[in-house]
Amino acid sequence: MSGVFEQYKQYDVSHYLQSVAFDILRDKGVTRYELGDQVYNGLFYQPSEKERNISLFKRGFGGQIVVKPRSEFFFSADYLRETMQKRIEKYIGSEYKNEI
Repeated sequence: MSGVFEQYKQYDVSHYLQSVAFDILRDKGVTRYELGDQVYNGLFYQPSEKERNISLFKRGFGGQIVVKPRSEFFFSADYLRETMQKRIEKYIGSEYKNEI
């Protein structure tokens, strides 16, 4: 997706190649085409609007969100409290918290 031929840089070659791949796969009866990782809203991370839009595009071609387990260990109860409070405030403030 990120390959560039300098003489064709003014054209969006990667998107064109993806569209050709979509057509070929559809003609062969393929109903799912995975375009890579997708983001989701969570306590640990709130994606940007651009990241959400890219994920929505990917889901349109049959991609799915795969939730990867995460874990943390805090050695300080005060730092844990501070970190989680910031995350909760950011999460509650997100207008997209109920998106998924």
